[in-house]
Amino acid sequence: MVEDDYTYLNLIANYLTKEGYEVAAYCHGEIAMDSYNNQAADLVITDIFLPDIDGIDLIRVLKQINPEVKIISMSAQDATANVDHLAISLSLGCSHALRKPLNFPDLAKLITQVI
Repeated sequence: MVEDDYTYLNLIANYLTKEGYEVAAYCHGEIAMDSYNNQAADLVITDIFLPDIDGIDLIRVLKQINPEVKIISMSAQDATANVDHLAISLSLGCSHALRKPLNFPDLAKLITQVI
C-alpha cells in the first residue's frame, strides 16, 4: 500500500492487518516500487498524489514490470477537478479507483473480490 499521509496509511494498514491481510506500507512511491521489484505483491493499493513520484507514473511502471498486477488507486481529489486522475488510473489497468476517505470494511471486501 502506498499513501503519503502516514497517519492514514497506518490506519488502513492496521485495519487490513486485523482483517488477516499481510500489508507492506509505504509513504513513498519509489520505495514501494523498489520493494515490488524485490518481491511482487498480490495487490497494490496506491494513492495518486505522492511526494516523490506521481501515482499515475507508479501505476505505469508497475504495469510494465508485471502487466497482470492488480492495482487499486485512490485519491481525495475532488470529482470536479479538470483532470480525473482516477479515470486515468482505470484506463491504465487499475481494477478499481476509490475516492478518499475510504470505507475500510468496503475496502476489505473489495480486496477479497480483486485477489
